[in-house]
Amino acid sequence: MDVKRCLCASVLTRLPAVFLIALLAACGVHPDNTGVDADTRVSTGEHRPGLVISATGASIRIVFPHDARVCRIESRPVHAPPEDARSLYTGPVPREGLTVPRFEGAHDRLYHRFGIRLDDRRYESGVTDVSGLSTRQHPMPWPKPIKGVSCPVDIPDLAELGARHTHINIKLSGLLLRDSDPDPPAQWIRHEQGVRLRLDPEAVASLDQRVRALTDQGVNIVAVILNPCRGDGTRDNLWLHPATERDRGDVQYAAFNLHTHEAVARYAGLMNFLAGRYSSPGKEHGWIGGYIIGNEVDAHGIWHNMGPASEEQVAGHYINELRVAWLSVRRWHPDIPIFASLTHSWTQPSTTDPERCVAGRALLDRLVALSAAQGDFGWHVAHHPYPQDLTNPRFWMDDRTAFAYDTPLVTFRNIEVLAAYLRLPQNRYRDKPRRLILSEQGFQTEDNPDGENLQAAAYALSYERIRQIPGIDAYILHRHVDHRGEGGLRLGLWTALPEPAPASTPGRRKRIWHVFRAAGTESWYENIRFALPILDLASWQDAVVMTGPLPDRAPERGPTPTDPDRIIRLADQLDRAEVTNALDCHQRTWPRADGGVDQAIYLHPGAGSTKPARLRLRLKVPDEPRPELTFGLYLMAGNGDGVVYRVLNHDQLLFEKTVTDAQRSRHRVDLSSLRGRQIALTLEVDARETNVHDWAYWVNPSIRSHPEHSREDAG
Repeated sequence: MDVKRCLCASVLTRLPAVFLIALLAACGVHPDNTGVDADTRVSTGEHRPGLVISATGASIRIVFPHDARVCRIESRPVHAPPEDARSLYTGPVPREGLTVPRFEGAHDRLYHRFGIRLDDRRYESGVTDVSGLSTRQHPMPWPKPIKGVSCPVDIPDLAELGARHTHINIKLSGLLLRDSDPDPPAQWIRHEQGVRLRLDPEAVASLDQRVRALTDQGVNIVAVILNPCRGDGTRDNLWLHPATERDRGDVQYAAFNLHTHEAVARYAGLMNFLAGRYSSPGKEHGWIGGYIIGNEVDAHGIWHNMGPASEEQVAGHYINELRVAWLSVRRWHPDIPIFASLTHSWTQPSTTDPERCVAGRALLDRLVALSAAQGDFGWHVAHHPYPQDLTNPRFWMDDRTAFAYDTPLVTFRNIEVLAAYLRLPQNRYRDKPRRLILSEQGFQTEDNPDGENLQAAAYALSYERIRQIPGIDAYILHRHVDHRGEGGLRLGLWTALPEPAPASTPGRRKRIWHVFRAAGTESWYENIRFALPILDLASWQDAVVMTGPLPDRAPERGPTPTDPDRIIRLADQLDRAEVTNALDCHQRTWPRADGGVDQAIYLHPGAGSTKPARLRLRLKVPDEPRPELTFGLYLMAGNGDGVVYRVLNHDQLLFEKTVTDAQRSRHRVDLSSLRGRQIALTLEVDARETNVHDWAYWVNPSIRSHPEHSREDAG
């Protein structure tokens, strides 16, 4: 997000729907869907295996499947409708492939769509192979450490923090001179497909200074390519999508205009300029390691406006923005990634207006399908897993998240869902998962004495979880210093000085600064020990990350059972339990392997005593057939010698098991002999030689009847 703009709209997009509905109604969101290019209404279709379209500096080559016999080939610019396609070849399939000139007058076929009829089926594809196009092959290494911070205001401080990633915002139109400005020196005038681009030397020099300073510090830069909808009308309006709602007060950014030859040439030309300037092996101007196209495109009404638009129209236009950018940067280097930008809204859009916002998963699915149908290419994902409420840093309490692919939101609490989703075979590119970066997300500093500790604890838990998840290439915390223009949010590592100082002038370091600095170092656990009681964790081994296959659908979450059995959940009655000799006893949320959430009881034996920790509940066993106590056992084993778990009724032993390692197990205790009786049910954890690291859990302990019909949810 831009350093100098107000982010109130960002907060609003994540407020409860009732507030958003009122806001949208006040803004009058009822325009007709006019000006949206019909070409965005594209069919996903099916890409023909064996069909490859490659580009070099001078030619386009089409290689056909071996079983095809007759073909017809035509091409059209990416902005042109199908009826404008021009024939390139009709006849028997050339077994050696078909080669055509890359340039046709002012047009570069690199940015064309190729209509290909093979026998009785028709396909449409862009260029899919650019391996022979890139003019540079030197390594552009991506830092292995994931730690980063956005909006840096003090580069030496980044060195002290050990930050290895950041993002900077680039307004493409701001790199060009205004129409009224005189021509710059000749080296600043470029031609792209017959369109004359006059670069602004001062704007480029300012960007050079920022990029070079960060590169010299060893910071990897990801550039966010933005298109503000308000600015200099004689220059900026040329960049806006024709249907952009320029007069709406909540619109921050627009989709890029790709509706004319000149518009495509401007966009491609400046992406080409950036990639060429900031991928030089000599690093004369610094390096940019990747490009994010637009901002939070699923919330397109505010952040990528193209007028009222359907999910299909948004995806159809955005895939063109991604493809043109990918082709442009790959003209220079094969390792420069392009990223699509998504919010934390996954299956639940951030507004109720279907023409202003789409679900992130739905948009991602359409992009995958369109990319494959039109010739797949290497775009990746930049995600923003903010807590569900930007003003509340307690993401571990987000109740609109699940550990399943139909989760409403993807936040820090369940970020592994997105990483796993990208690993699914249907979402891969060339049989590899698309890359994932977390490019913007942060934690509010609440205005109370514990606010800074809570913010720091939230970062500690998020980093501890993210570092365990494979496939996340960067975690860029928003932001370096608080900013007075962010709608009341205070997300920085530093406080900001009050007026009259500029809005993001560093004041003092917050506690999160010290935690951030320790991330990825040997002093990490020493610096985050303070956070355990805040997070209600027994140890950092308790920061459970879900692994293994995830379900498509999450079962109903919370204490209400989804099966017909009568269930007494002991964790829900902890407030009336009698607890003795326990160093600690509390309730914990516990993720299930099927995507749901259970409750666990953490029980730690006390120190300096031979007596076991006990939790006793007085209750009545249901007077129904086959009552059973079901539960899971889990010992978060560290360097201890294990524990003994027991279940008793008064002093009668019903169950006993010694556990010495960190393995989960499920158990049942038959209560048929106690049916209909009042009992004093006791859960007991006994230390052996020592109570060190006796982090013992009873997972979803429940009394139920008719167990043969129940869901296996203990453990």
